[in-house]
Amino acid sequence: NPIILISSNGKLQVQNTIKGNRKAVAYLLEMLQKHGVEAKDNFFDRPLYLVRTSKNDTYDFLKQELKRRYPKLVIKESIVGPVIGAHVGCGASIIFFEGAPRFKI
Repeated sequence: NPIILISSNGKLQVQNTIKGNRKAVAYLLEMLQKHGVEAKDNFFDRPLYLVRTSKNDTYDFLKQELKRRYPKLVIKESIVGPVIGAHVGCGASIIFFEGAPRFKI
C-alpha cells in the first residue's frame, strides 16, 4: 500500500510503502496523531475528510478506528472523482486533515 502525500509544491509523492492493509491503517493513524492531534492546538475544531475510491474493508476499518480513537472528531466522507481515482486506483482510502505545517518531502 503506497502512502502518498501532497508536497509543498502541490505534487503527489510516494512517502512510504506499507505491506498489509491493517499496517497501512496503523501508519495513517500514527501520522494523524503526530502531525494532527499533537501538533495543532485546535485540531478537533476542524473536520477530518475520509475519502475513498470504492467501498472496501480497509476503508471500513479505518473509519471504525478513527471513531474509536477520536470520538470527538468530526468525519466528513466523500468519494473521489474519476480523474483522481484513475491515479490512485480502485480501493484507495484517503484522509485529509489540517495539522502541522505541510510535510517536507
